[in-house]
Amino acid sequence: MSDAPSDISEALLAEICQAVGDLAPADARRWIARGWIDVRLLTQAGTSRQAVVRRLVLIQEMRRTLGVGEESLDVVLDLVERLRVETRKLACLNAAIDAAPGVDAARVRQDAARMFRERLEAEE
Repeated sequence: MSDAPSDISEALLAEICQAVGDLAPADARRWIARGWIDVRLLTQAGTSRQAVVRRLVLIQEMRRTLGVGEESLDVVLDLVERLRVETRKLACLNAAIDAAPGVDAARVRQDAARMFRERLEAEE
């Protein structure tokens, strides 16, 4: 495994680890080397850096609280990201239903839920 890219200063790494709370810089460097952290986001301020902190917290919690081994984290992180993408899509769909003029949003959601159930049952 390689160390953190040279464009990430020790000070920045220490700042990120402190923001996460109780994260060892060696762990952060290892996770960066494994590609679990988008290094480009580390060098940006604001929302991008907050996203890095959230992801580091997620990894740390999965390791410590859930006992997920580092050998499994690639798969778990991929699944988490897929869930986030699908959640965002559903939120957009929900907003579109709410914004549609002349539509009974509750009825649309009921019908959609029924169709989803039927489709899932048909796949079993």
